[in-house]
Amino acid sequence: MWVFGGKMFKPSNFVGNTPLLQVSEKIFAKFETYSPSGSVKDRIAVYILNHAEKNGLLKPGDTLVEATSGNTGIAFALMSAERGYNIKLVMPCNMSDERKSMLRMLGAELIEVGEGDFDGAIAMRDKLAEENGWFNTNQFHNPLNIECHAKTTGKEIVKHLSEIRREPAAFVSGTGTGGTIMGVAKTMREYYPNTKIIAVEPAESAVMSGGEPGLHGI
Repeated sequence: MWVFGGKMFKPSNFVGNTPLLQVSEKIFAKFETYSPSGSVKDRIAVYILNHAEKNGLLKPGDTLVEATSGNTGIAFALMSAERGYNIKLVMPCNMSDERKSMLRMLGAELIEVGEGDFDGAIAMRDKLAEENGWFNTNQFHNPLNIECHAKTTGKEIVKHLSEIRREPAAFVSGTGTGGTIMGVAKTMREYYPNTKIIAVEPAESAVMSGGEPGLHGI
């Protein structure tokens, strides 16, 4: 909980509605660093947990499990701490010590698999969820990931652009699960059908371009 103006606030109260910053004459950036954990992943953590709670799939004291390389795990760990859930995170052992320390600080239990073995992390997550009855947030195949960004991030960007009377030539986004770019693209194309959608990924792990997953420094 945070205190502001004499009132108590939860981290989830500050997720979304991030500013659009003008970086140059033609470049604008959605400033997701303003999110409580510092990344866009807070959006899907709150959206997926809200949906699960609304549908009776979670109650305080339950355990969540996810495979993560960092940011999604940090977001779910923060929101789990807020709401009284236990969380187990499966990740390749070569993730940075800083990320591991932050996750443990937020109360997550880390389960490590082989170096760079993200497929192994996903398989382990699914196995643990099935064997223990844990709630699998399933970021890579959960349709709520895309829906979240279509209904929040995308709508916010459209609102920003309408306020400043600008029409985007392109939307550029880094990709992990693909949820951000697919969700935002879905909404933006309803309003700006000629906008180009450009995905950016590490050359060392150019999966969307048909390459093999690999280790990278991002």
